[in-house]
Amino acid sequence: MEFKGNWNIAPTKTIEAIPNRKEEVVINNEQENKNRIQEIERMNLGSIQKAEMVLVLLGAKKATDIMVYSWNDSPEDVRLNLEKNGLCVAEVLREKTNENLRAEFAVALDKEAAEKLANLNPEVDHTEFGRLMGFPETAIEAFGNSKTLAREKYPDMKGLIFKFILSEDHWQEEMEVMRNWTELIRVNAPELYRELSVRGS
Repeated sequence: MEFKGNWNIAPTKTIEAIPNRKEEVVINNEQENKNRIQEIERMNLGSIQKAEMVLVLLGAKKATDIMVYSWNDSPEDVRLNLEKNGLCVAEVLREKTNENLRAEFAVALDKEAAEKLANLNPEVDHTEFGRLMGFPETAIEAFGNSKTLAREKYPDMKGLIFKFILSEDHWQEEMEVMRNWTELIRVNAPELYRELSVRGS
């Protein structure tokens, strides 16, 4: 950025200028995030996968994994689009069990988290996998210790677009995480929220 004018500005003017610059940065960042979310919404991928990536972009989840099938955008286009919009992508090299699966990616805000998720085996490293995916620690621990909430005791999940296995002892707090994630999508990606709400109704 090029600065012009006299550098010898009175202290009062310098102090007055600081809040304006901060406000401008916040506005620019919000607009940039809005543009990135709109780009993700336009991608030809599963709606829930796009919602997961929006949560990553907003910092609500550390990382997520996505599947790219033959009817989606090409794996190359998916990777380029995500990287263009501020996300780091690492390919998951597990054996493909579906003939229509073209690629699997781990997506995060930083390269280290994306690569870490890509190299994990969820069936073996479920604790670290759950943490990277943003699941509550209580739900992760319950899953590992077989202390999950019985299916017949599950509360009404209507209105929630995200779901994970709940624990016996802390399911109320874990439900709040789902509500918060759903609200983030409602506010920041309304078109995606409407699409997922209709499917879940």
